[in-house]
Amino acid sequence: MKELQNSTGLSRKSKIISLIKPPSPSLNYKTRYLRRLVDETEQQSQRILEIGSGGRKLSARMVTLDLEPFRAVNLVGKADRMPIRNDCLDLVIITAVLEHVKEPPAVVAEINRILKNPGTVYVEHPFLQPFHADPDDYQRYTLMGLRHLFRDFQIIDSGVCVGPFSSLAFFVRKFCTVFVVNAYIAKGVEFVVGWLTFWIKYFDWLLVRAKRLHIASGGLYLLLRK
Repeated sequence: MKELQNSTGLSRKSKIISLIKPPSPSLNYKTRYLRRLVDETEQQSQRILEIGSGGRKLSARMVTLDLEPFRAVNLVGKADRMPIRNDCLDLVIITAVLEHVKEPPAVVAEINRILKNPGTVYVEHPFLQPFHADPDDYQRYTLMGLRHLFRDFQIIDSGVCVGPFSSLAFFVRKFCTVFVVNAYIAKGVEFVVGWLTFWIKYFDWLLVRAKRLHIASGGLYLLLRK
């Protein structure tokens, strides 16, 4: 009974936090693109895995894997050593994860192992974004670097998923905390500045058709085929 009460308390606390925290500084061009990909894959009764899903689940039928046992997570484990058998998945999704792992090539090799042939991979990765440890933060890739990382796959589509105004909003939010020593005060400053600046991201809609957007983007994506 005590454990149930603790769980209920945590659930209420997380709901309150989600209601009052500032909106994300990032506008993702590819949100509908990804959801459509999931829907099309499921219509063919194919298996989907999202690596590092956090608290989200794009579909009730898909499998999710994360380091933490969030409510929506089916499997708890590391991306470079997944508890999944070989050649069993039709679509693997990995967004905003590779910056948090020490050895991205090991994760790519794992994706290759668990994916059917043919199979599809959808990747999103930050380019111009501030440090954000979750629990760590190791690297960024250019579009060229991301393509090289997945060089054993066939590239179907690639480009920008988060524009430069989103980067600006994110950097302003973090920059305002660089001189703050106390971690709690820093979070308070970021909270206030987040509410004051999140709207900057919407200017990214003005740049969605820019030809060289990848040179100053906040995030990149790849759609790949094994």
